[in-house]
Amino acid sequence: MAVQQELASHQSSAIELQRYHAFDGLRATMMLLGLVLHSAMGYVTFPTHETWPFKDPHPQAGFDLLVMFIHTFRMPVFFVIAGFFAAFLYVTRGANALFHNRTRRVALPLVGAWCVLFPVVIVVSGFAYARSSVQVPIDPQNLTIGRVLNHLLHLWFLYDLLIFYAVALLIVPLVQRVPQELRDRLLATFSRIVPAMWAPVVLSLMTLLTLYPMRIWALDTSDSFLPPLRILAAYGVFFVFGWLLYSQRALLSSFPRRAWGNFCVGGLFFALYVVCIGQAIALGPILTLHVLAKSSLALATWFLIYAFLGLFLRYLERPLPLARYMADASYWMYLVHLPLTIVLPVLLRTLPFPTAVKYGLVLAITTSVTIATYHYWVRATIIGEVLNGRRYPRSSPLLSRGVV
Repeated sequence: MAVQQELASHQSSAIELQRYHAFDGLRATMMLLGLVLHSAMGYVTFPTHETWPFKDPHPQAGFDLLVMFIHTFRMPVFFVIAGFFAAFLYVTRGANALFHNRTRRVALPLVGAWCVLFPVVIVVSGFAYARSSVQVPIDPQNLTIGRVLNHLLHLWFLYDLLIFYAVALLIVPLVQRVPQELRDRLLATFSRIVPAMWAPVVLSLMTLLTLYPMRIWALDTSDSFLPPLRILAAYGVFFVFGWLLYSQRALLSSFPRRAWGNFCVGGLFFALYVVCIGQAIALGPILTLHVLAKSSLALATWFLIYAFLGLFLRYLERPLPLARYMADASYWMYLVHLPLTIVLPVLLRTLPFPTAVKYGLVLAITTSVTIATYHYWVRATIIGEVLNGRRYPRSSPLLSRGVV
């Protein structure tokens, strides 16, 4: 998202006179990790009959850890970045610009992708389910037209974002009526907390409250057109954090300082979370384990959010042609990848290859097909204009001398 000169009524600063290359790259990375995660779903050992139609005859526990780890931070980081850029649009261009931009860049791709992909996913899911090594009886009540159509697939987060944008457009004008002194105090408190070493601990307390009503021992998701309030509340915390972070964007300089340390601490809390899950499976539901698991998950999530914000601000806050190209391509790649990650494991199931090799093939083929279709069918077309904001030439990012 190119950063423009702020409106005359707003003060501009040096950080706004450049593109947020780091956050563009971070948003794209979280998108592309969706391909990594979904490519692994057919190879995990934990039950997936409610979320995934196929399981390979030789699943491996290593893919459980991969999926769990990515799920710990991927969507939280994405919603932080989404909140940041939403606030940027609102502040620099106004409420109308936010509405029209997100209608064109989020609502339109959501509707178009769902209408095209839904029947495709239904077909490939039936194909995969019939060949899965583990099958679960289908409840006839779930085969009604209403139940079948009430699935947003992997596009659920776009739908939730539209809800957050709508709420922001309603709430922000009301917040602006709050006395300026009170608003300044709240923002000052936010500014004191965010750069502190212990900030992820404080923020994890809010996430812990939203994790308590989850039906699983993780940050739940819902692909329903009526998402539960508990899920909106959980992801709303990250969106609001991103929105507030834009209002105090001078704090961005504090994130790179402890980026690697935060990553290590987040990894340790994730390991503790995995141990708690393992103990719960072995010993049964125990309240102490339940609280410790969700506390560890909340801490891991926020330390990893801080880590990825810091790492990308440290290493990728500069124009890189290949990174810019992948940031543009990632949206299309994520939108269309799901059928491939469902059907490819089915086609590879009988090959005498190790599970890791089959997974690598699924990920490589999915990545190659989605990036090739983006380059030749999307980038320089009206679809690319909708997804990326403008049509780009089909030039190779490795040969490009600049970043648009």
